[in-house]
Amino acid sequence: MENLYLSQVPDGVEDLAVVMLKNLLVNFKVENISSGFLTYKTSGNWKEVSALDCVGTSYVLLRSFILLNNVRMKVLDWCMQHPGVIMSFLQMYFSQGQTFRVVVSCSSKEIGKYKEKIHLLEKILKGNGAKINTGHPDYEIRILEIENIGYVGVRISGKPGDIDDLQKNSIRKDVASYMIHMSNPSSNDVFLDPMGGAGIIPLLRSKMPYKEIYVADVKTNTLLKKIKKLKLSLRDFTIIESDIVKLPSVISQPVNKLVTDPPWGYIESMSDINRFYQEMFKSFDKLLVKDGILVLISPHIKLVKTCVSKSKKTFVIKDIIKIKVSGAETYIYKIKKGL
Repeated sequence: MENLYLSQVPDGVEDLAVVMLKNLLVNFKVENISSGFLTYKTSGNWKEVSALDCVGTSYVLLRSFILLNNVRMKVLDWCMQHPGVIMSFLQMYFSQGQTFRVVVSCSSKEIGKYKEKIHLLEKILKGNGAKINTGHPDYEIRILEIENIGYVGVRISGKPGDIDDLQKNSIRKDVASYMIHMSNPSSNDVFLDPMGGAGIIPLLRSKMPYKEIYVADVKTNTLLKKIKKLKLSLRDFTIIESDIVKLPSVISQPVNKLVTDPPWGYIESMSDINRFYQEMFKSFDKLLVKDGILVLISPHIKLVKTCVSKSKKTFVIKDIIKIKVSGAETYIYKIKKGL
């Protein structure tokens, strides 16, 4: 049976998300693409969707509504008129005894006008046999509006896992997933993240076949403690304490895939960002083998292009994707080493 889902993706990678999801989900079919969201069908289990690293919040949908105005209120009205349909939906996907609450996704300024109907809908659903817990429910029945399309469904994004525990003050795992995908992962990869921070990029890469993985950073205490706490057992996964300039003298193994997120806050505080980028690309050149692939995320598009052009064809930009991360524009670059 095909199920309908809505998943949040980084704004700008919607087309890339479709390519990835086709490989990850059974009988994947796109229903609608909007800015930062995908609506799609798959015959896979909803738990497979909830476990995906390449999407943010996901919902299994009861239905969608194409409306011109007052979308959320009209969807609430429909829900109150069809409690039996909602109960059948909940019983189809979720175990008996699990608890729910109703949430309307909107700004804090708008929530007041929906409160009365939210409470009424919860009362109606409770009268039809639903277990309502407005404090700490197992799941949320969500009403959303995206580009004049209304949705009602259940939020299925799972509880934080190993990788989620590392996301604080680091790259989001969905963004990291797209960067890794752009590197064309292979079981023969000698993979490096030279500015690994909390380790999200190399840890995500370790979920796929590889030959060796290296992660380096100026300070590695945080990553080492996290890995120990999470009790992760990683084969051929080497952690190195070094800055990007000194790293080529530390790693003797030729690297064919380099994926990294340079620390934005640290770089922005520098007095000479240009010089840092030039030194960084010199290290990339020393670390990568011929035909190696570099995937980099940076808001400094002119600076990256300048470093590539100064490489005298050592590096060639193969792709640039503009995305938004926490509302800020940045770019993911796929760069190939040609010489």
